[in-house]
Amino acid sequence: MNNIITHVYDTARAELATSFAITPSNWLQIAVLCMQIVEQIPHLSGTDKRAVVSAAVIKLVEDSELSASDKASLNVSVVPHLCDIIIAAHKGLIFFEEHKEEIAACCVGIKRRKNE
Repeated sequence: MNNIITHVYDTARAELATSFAITPSNWLQIAVLCMQIVEQIPHLSGTDKRAVVSAAVIKLVEDSELSASDKASLNVSVVPHLCDIIIAAHKGLIFFEEHKEEIAACCVGIKRRKNE
């Protein structure tokens, strides 16, 4: 498993070197990048893929140039849950109800549903 984590880490690191650096505002994109890399590895269970992504993201954040306080503020423990949510959305298991809203006429910026 360590070889797979290293492969995902190295591949993501190479991609990041050409596109963007890890910041507190984009680190979740790093998790998605790692998910895309792991998805190409055959014969891994979903649980193993999630573990690899989590380990690779944690290592990428630890090895990044973020300050110690920025690293401490990132909640990388959400990565496994993020993986589950993205996969569920991809499979069409998450539905979003469309609400049509309009701004209330009183100019205070309160939104309300139409026909209420």
